[in-house]
This record gives sequence, structure tokens and C-alpha cells, in this order.
Amino acid sequence: MDLDGVALNPNYLPTNLEGLRQGVQSLQEAGVLVGLHSDTPLASLLQFAEMFGIKGPLIFEMAAIHFPEEGIDIVLDPSNKDFFAHLRDGLYDAARKQFQDNTQGRYLISKTSDKNMEKRTKTKYPGYQHGIWINPFRQFSLGLWAEGVGSDGSTFVDDTFHNKVIELIRKFLVADPEAPPMGSLFFDDRLTGGTSVVRPLKFTTKTPAVQALLSFIGDYTGPVYMIGDENTDYIEDPRVINLAVGNASDNFLSRLHNDDATLPQGIQRVSSGNYTSGAIEHLKSIALSLELPKDTGVIQKDVFSKYFSGGNIRKIREEDIPDFVNRYLSIDLNMGGANGPSEYFLVSYGQEGKTFIIKQAKPGRLTKDVDDVLYFVDLNDKGEVLGYSRVRTDLTTDNPHYRNKPYVAMVQTLKPYQRQGIGKRRYLLMNAVTQMLYGVPLRSDISLSHDAERMWDRLVEEGKASIDTKNNLKRYVFKT
Repeated sequence: MDLDGVALNPNYLPTNLEGLRQGVQSLQEAGVLVGLHSDTPLASLLQFAEMFGIKGPLIFEMAAIHFPEEGIDIVLDPSNKDFFAHLRDGLYDAARKQFQDNTQGRYLISKTSDKNMEKRTKTKYPGYQHGIWINPFRQFSLGLWAEGVGSDGSTFVDDTFHNKVIELIRKFLVADPEAPPMGSLFFDDRLTGGTSVVRPLKFTTKTPAVQALLSFIGDYTGPVYMIGDENTDYIEDPRVINLAVGNASDNFLSRLHNDDATLPQGIQRVSSGNYTSGAIEHLKSIALSLELPKDTGVIQKDVFSKYFSGGNIRKIREEDIPDFVNRYLSIDLNMGGANGPSEYFLVSYGQEGKTFIIKQAKPGRLTKDVDDVLYFVDLNDKGEVLGYSRVRTDLTTDNPHYRNKPYVAMVQTLKPYQRQGIGKRRYLLMNAVTQMLYGVPLRSDISLSHDAERMWDRLVEEGKASIDTKNNLKRYVFKT
């Protein structure tokens, strides 16, 4: 999803922040990777990603990709970083020499603040006639604002001054032996409000960065959606479905898909809404096209998140449980019958898979009472079963030592996936679910296998669990 003109309106604000956050969250909870692509520097893009709740990759300056959660960067041409830092410093020195030193300080020349953010907060600059703001946060391009400054401190477009600054940049590049050939650079020198950007000619669209991202992801063969509003947002790749918001430029909309095959790929859909509303419309359409499980009930997600931060939970329908999961649990689900309707949940870990949970009321194991049984089936991102676990809770017994005290009845990680941290994640997940459903922590069974006892001892060492020896019975229990 593009930032300016899509997620944000012309005032650099989302018109419906909560709706955008919900649209992003619904896709991410279902395991869909959601990211931002923009010519914006990474420092600004990270702020908006946090605002929107976006956890996926960030394409910035059309020349690099950042993965926030993994801390990984993909740089399409690393040599650009050194060159543009050199160009930024050179322009600053040249501008001071040509303008500031000869005007008794009436020119404000700065490379120490993010002018883009200053513009968004309407900061004033009284006492100056002109200003040059060199963006210090760009890494793979040069961004600047060359503007006139009114007597009240407000800025305005001054084409004559702007042209002088652009000419200064060109002279510096010609004279600098370290500069690349002029023909390999692209000057966006007529942008809004006296803004100019100098970048490598090969990175004037986002297509190279998106293709690098797809290569990095590797074996993924599903749809890739790109939501944009300008020609630079159009991705020339058959794997990508291009979408436009209602306020998109005429040049961008001229790429609209048509049936006579002159634009076989083209832009596939245009939203009825503009800016943020259009982006939300597309996010909802993507969710529908992917037939994502719907959240069918109100659950205490805040309680779940307090005890488990590694995934997102939602309540789903019985038909959302894959057939192979039902077959995997068929003996357990059918044994002893059921004493009421079942409930179904899905926990998503983004690109690391998911866990399906089935909650079923069954006859008590040792008495005529009723137990709640939770079945957990863990899958990786390829849909392969990693393991299985079961939690029982006696809901109706009169014995206070057992009533409403969920415990681990069974845990199994399949051999190919053992010793990979899945077991610990499963214990933390089971505890979060029992806290969410019953308001009490998870406990161990009385009789434990060697591996189970070792896991509980590890949780005790980490301060997550303690040992309960009431009634001369050693049982582990998570801390609240």
C-alpha cells in the first residue's frame, strides 16, 4: 500500500485511522503480509507503519526494503548510500557559500531537521527571506525544499530561487569526480511546494524494489496486491495485481485494464472512495477475495495479548476448520460424545504459521461432571502439522482442587520439528487461552513425562511459572 495519496490525504493525515488499522489487522491476523511502499525515507515510514499497525516490509525511497520485525534490509544498490551522503554534505557547503555567506544570514539552510515533518505541523520561519531544507533522513536519494519565506514566517513557492538551487546541484555534480554520470540521475525538480528529489534513474518506479521483495520471499505463489495513486506505484510484473484509489492521477488511471488485451495486466480495480477510504475499501475486498475466516464473536483479545504476544487470535466458524485438521482430531472429538456446542479459534503467527483451536464440552474423565477440552493443532506456513496438544478443565466438580483449574492433558511435537522452540510457544499459547476463556492460569497434570517436566522447570527458571505443592501434590502453574 502506498503512503502519500493513499493511506494519507493531501494534509498527510489518514481520514479514517481506526478503519485502516482494522483493515490491516484483519489481514495480518489471517497470516497475510501487509506492508507500505513509498518514496518516503525509512524514518518517516516507520512512524506511519506503527500508526497503522503494519508489521510487514517497508519499501522506502523506491530503492530499499526494510523488514521491521526481523531487522533485515535489502538494498538494491548499496553504493548509492555513500554517494548521496556525500552529495548532501556537498550541497549544504555549496549553498552556504553561495547564498548564506553573502546575505547576512537571511537564508536559512538546514540539514539537521526533517522539513517534511515540519511542513506537516505548519512550523513558521520568521526572519528569513528564503530557505533550503536538505532532508537528512534520505539514504538513497537527495531530497530538499527550496522556498521563499514571507514576513510572517510562512513559506511559499519561489520558482526563481528554486531554479538557482537546482542549477547549483547540477554544477556540483559536474565538478565532482565522485559523482555518477549526469544521465544516470533523475531530477524530480517540479514537485509540490518547492520540493526536489534527485535519485538514480533506475529507481524512478517501485517495480525493481517489489521484484526484489518477491525474489527474497521465494516460493510464494499467491496473489500480490499493490494499492497506489501515481505512475510510480504501477508494478510491471505479472505476479502483481495493481489497484487504484478513487483520487488516482489520470496518468495512473490510463493504465486501467481493458478487455481488448492492449493492457492485459493493467489496473484491475479502482475504489469508489478516495485516499484512506479507498485503501480501506481495497483491504476489505482483498479479505473477501481470499475467503479469510471471519471473526464471529467477541473474545477478550486484550487478555490473550497480555500473556501471548507472538500471534493474534480470533473466533471463527466450524466450516473454517480445514478438513485435515478435523481428520487429525477425529478420534478425540468423537470419543465420549459432546455435551454442548463447540467453539473454534484461530491463532495466526504471520509468516510462521497458525494454530487451530477447538473447544468442546465433554463428559468428565473421572466423574459424571462436565469437562471443557481444548484441542490445539499447530501448522507451519506450508500447512504441515507441527504438533498437537490438549487442555482439560473440570467445570462442575465440587472438589475445589480441580474445579476451574485447566491443566495440560497432552502435548506432542512431531519429530521433524522438535527442538525448534515450538513446545515453549505452545505452552505460552495454552496459558493465554485459558486466561482468556476462564480467567485462570494453566497448570500441569499430576503425572508428567520427562520432557514435560523439563519444559515446566524451564518456565520456572524464566520466572513464568511456579511450583504448587498443596495437598502433597507437586503441580506447576503459570504466574499471573
